[in-house]
Amino acid sequence: MEWVSLALPDTIKLSADSRRANIAQAHVDGENNLQNGQLGTFASGQNDVGGAGAKEGRPEKEKKEKASEMRTSAHEAEAAEYGFTVDDVRALHSAMPQAYAHDSLSIYPVEVLRAWLLWQGVPASISFTHDDDGNCIGFSWDIDYAWRAKDEANEERFHAFFTYQDECKLLWEWFSAHPDNKISWQNLLHLWR
Repeated sequence: MEWVSLALPDTIKLSADSRRANIAQAHVDGENNLQNGQLGTFASGQNDVGGAGAKEGRPEKEKKEKASEMRTSAHEAEAAEYGFTVDDVRALHSAMPQAYAHDSLSIYPVEVLRAWLLWQGVPASISFTHDDDGNCIGFSWDIDYAWRAKDEANEERFHAFFTYQDECKLLWEWFSAHPDNKISWQNLLHLWR
């Protein structure tokens, strides 16, 4: 315990009684709480957090509803702009990195957004191989062929995505700029960190 005392500044003193050194075991009385600004709290944490909030009109609930309405109208506008459904726009926003989730989809090329929509749920990823200097020297697709063969709808989704990615030069530029060596629909939109 002596080494701890030596490391602390002179303004902090440890109790000589080791049983009192544990803050969780220390007793803090109500009078001390009032004096040090800890109104309604005890050493173990808050005891009373106040009332239930405003009863009339519930402004907090109204704020949340208004924010939800604003997001919905923004999603509708983006859906119209890109030719996507509102559900597509919501899915795209949920796939964006947390730091950008409230930004407009306009931070992405529309080709990348379309690729994500086609790729979503398809169990396939692309892996890149780099040389010692960081140059890409190869890639390979990791494909779940069993999923693809499971039913005709899966085959159609697989074919739609692979035809699109094969023809979309901008998507391949996006792959080249992506920080991950293995890219799937789950991290396609995570270009910036």
